[in-house]
Amino acid sequence: MKEIKKMRTIEQAYNDLKEIDPNTAITKNCIRDLVLGGYLPFLQVKSKRLIDLDDLMEYIGANMKDMAERQGAR
Repeated sequence: MKEIKKMRTIEQAYNDLKEIDPNTAITKNCIRDLVLGGYLPFLQVKSKRLIDLDDLMEYIGANMKDMAERQGAR
């Protein structure tokens, strides 16, 4: 059986992220910039842009790993 994507508006994705990590420094504008910059895929439904919450979490995790590796190389 196929897994259902966790599609969220930018605000909903931000609120879910805030629940997971109340002290996150990632803002709604940051998520919006990732979408508009082409870093996160989205589905346009009328005036709303929907993103997969798992894609957001994967993007954050992958970039944190890259940052840690770069800092370790110093």
